[in-house]
Amino acid sequence: MDVYSDVLYVLEKTEKLASLARTAVLVDRFKPETCLILSNFYGLRLESERAITYLKRALTLDRNNTAAWTLLGHEYTDLKNTEEAIMAYRRATEINPRDYRPWYGLGTAYEAMKVPLYAIRYFQKAATLKPYDTRIWNSLGVCYESQSNSIILGVPSVSASAVQQKRAHREDAIRCFKRALTGWNASGPEKQLTLKKLASLCCDDTSQLELEIEKLINGFGI
Repeated sequence: MDVYSDVLYVLEKTEKLASLARTAVLVDRFKPETCLILSNFYGLRLESERAITYLKRALTLDRNNTAAWTLLGHEYTDLKNTEEAIMAYRRATEINPRDYRPWYGLGTAYEAMKVPLYAIRYFQKAATLKPYDTRIWNSLGVCYESQSNSIILGVPSVSASAVQQKRAHREDAIRCFKRALTGWNASGPEKQLTLKKLASLCCDDTSQLELEIEKLINGFGI
């Protein structure tokens, strides 16, 4: 039932999640799964503190519950408590290193802290575990893009090797955004934003940006 609650959370089905939570409490209010369902319910209502209370209760019942540690990291991230979020995500990766979610969470936390090189490392790990997740590839592209823009070309103090590295990051960003667009089936604001980012990286002449977008739309069949 806790997996089903994750689906309801993503779909923002508050009423169905509330009904599921009531059923879970009636069945066994002291099961870790019940606590996870309740945490999803309160998390969806943006009541992070109450969600954290139930996640900690779940971990009291089962210290090796990867999902609970991962969700705890998410809630701390929402509260902008990145230190606690990182600790929770790391604990989840120690318990189950094959679960992509806490690795992605670590990438998100370090991205929020403006540490893109660390974020790239963890997003790469997540992509290795779930190679067809467009969200991961898009996040990787954003980090590589930020690295490619961090040095202004033509500044005398910038070494040739640094310029070369930034160009490599630009190519990495293009590759990741293309991978994200390839995997996206539906149209939406995220896909359109990725499309514009890719076009701006592929086109040096801003006056030709719209033309580049049209070429990408035709190329990817969007």
